[in-house]
Amino acid sequence: RSRERRHVLSTGVALGLALAAYLALRIMALGGLMGTGGSRRVPVGVGEGFLTSLALFGKYVTLLLLPYNQSAVHDFRIATGIADTRVWLGVAAAAAVAALTWQVRRRPVAVLGVALVVLPLLPALYVPVLGEGLIGERYLYLPSVGLALLVAQAWDAWIDADASRAWATGALVVVLA
Repeated sequence: RSRERRHVLSTGVALGLALAAYLALRIMALGGLMGTGGSRRVPVGVGEGFLTSLALFGKYVTLLLLPYNQSAVHDFRIATGIADTRVWLGVAAAAAVAALTWQVRRRPVAVLGVALVVLPLLPALYVPVLGEGLIGERYLYLPSVGLALLVAQAWDAWIDADASRAWATGALVVVLA
């Protein structure tokens, strides 16, 4: 077991050094850990920042599931109150992700899929440092990998439930593609 510990330790040290080098380069390039890319920062209070983060999460989940009306620049205003429907869309998206996480908690690949959907979006939800462009589809690259894992897990569960479904669903996918 000491050989395995040395391997784990050497791998951890290598990854730690790579992380330290990345952080040093990021700080040098951006002048800190977080940058706005030269655009001005968005002045928000804690409440508006939280509500806008919920609204952004809902918008990102919507763009991930229904990639329509894509644009390099989206007009997304700060959410100023709880009556904003975008906030409730975010609450619904967060509740759906929480329910999905609970449902798949015993399937490691599905949990990884949920993590890849949510975790890469967290920096994109921190409103005070985002600058003027609050929505950027570039933040959906990694979450789309998580969505693909979740779809693959759902496909496997569907096929495992009844082997005769494999041909019918395979044909349907080919036709849709």
